[in-house]
Amino acid sequence: MKTSNLRVCSYNIRYDNIDDKQNQWVYRKMLVFSNIAFLKPHIIGFQECLFNQINDLKEGLLEKFGMNYDYIGLGRDDGEKNGEFSPIFYNTDKVELVHSHQFWISETPYKPGTKSWKTACPRIVTWGLFKFKKSNKLFYFLNTHLDHLSESARYEGTLMIKSFIATLKPQIPLVLVGDFNSNEYQKPIINIVSSSIDIIKSKKYLELLEIPLRDDILFQTLFNARNVANCKIGPDHTFTGFNGQFTENIDYIFINQQFKTTSFIVFNNHPSKITKSSTIASDHFPIIADLQFL
Repeated sequence: MKTSNLRVCSYNIRYDNIDDKQNQWVYRKMLVFSNIAFLKPHIIGFQECLFNQINDLKEGLLEKFGMNYDYIGLGRDDGEKNGEFSPIFYNTDKVELVHSHQFWISETPYKPGTKSWKTACPRIVTWGLFKFKKSNKLFYFLNTHLDHLSESARYEGTLMIKSFIATLKPQIPLVLVGDFNSNEYQKPIINIVSSSIDIIKSKKYLELLEIPLRDDILFQTLFNARNVANCKIGPDHTFTGFNGQFTENIDYIFINQQFKTTSFIVFNNHPSKITKSSTIASDHFPIIADLQFL
């Protein structure tokens, strides 16, 4: 990785669930810390974080590896500490936060805990404007986790996200990461990478987000960083389950045309490679993209 490149990561770490038995967070967290310390991302979009896991990540990365990460994001259930977060962690030695916000993927996006379109759980988008200290370049970073059950919620959610992105400054580099619970041939991902969007539908989402539809709004084309990378490393799938029973590609890093992907990594941290224990860090692999500012 060139030192001038921005290294970004998306990582579903699996929520802290007592029913996971030997795969409970308490047994996995050191493996997650080690993965992050090895990969050294400048900024990370995590999914399925509970508040105790956020504290563990901050403290563990600092105390065990001397890595200074801060975060933005709120719990999806109440807009405070309850429920899963989709937090954005950023290395404060490398990245500076300029502005941040969060909205719910619902028909009342600023009301915490709200659900629409038959979603099983509240779903959120955490986003911020950041500055890469090495080059003083600004960039947007957005993180989400779409519903695992409702196809309509995933579809509507990606249209809402794409409409929101259209209101951001297109000349500023942008990264969108997350667990989209969709393969690249399904409608949610097609929505994200499409160069067009239904203006009438988009107007609906912008009204929900309380953003006026301006004449200068530009519906940006986003690119799957994996597909446009100069170099690709790792397996094709990102979701494995704890027993390796799944081979699904549902985790993504998308970029706008202000970035070039120099490398893309799906980090296969199978336990046989790092430890004699059968425990693995998560049921998802972390994914990494090294991005060059254009």
